[in-house]
Amino acid sequence: MEPSDIKLRLEVFGSNRKKVSEPPGFWELFWGALEDLTMRILIVASFLSIGIEVGTAKPDHRATAWI
Repeated sequence: MEPSDIKLRLEVFGSNRKKVSEPPGFWELFWGALEDLTMRILIVASFLSIGIEVGTAKPDHRATAWI
């Protein structure tokens, strides 16, 4: 193959390389995960569970009840 042939092929068919796209950031992935109804239910249930445990714990155990 001659260099002029390679140039012609690149002009006609283009390059065979994939375009590199930037991966999504942490917050994009985080907000995307929150769009799931199951994830929202689990987050609410976890906060309720922590709140109930801290609220009903004995006073001397209350500082570590959330763990």
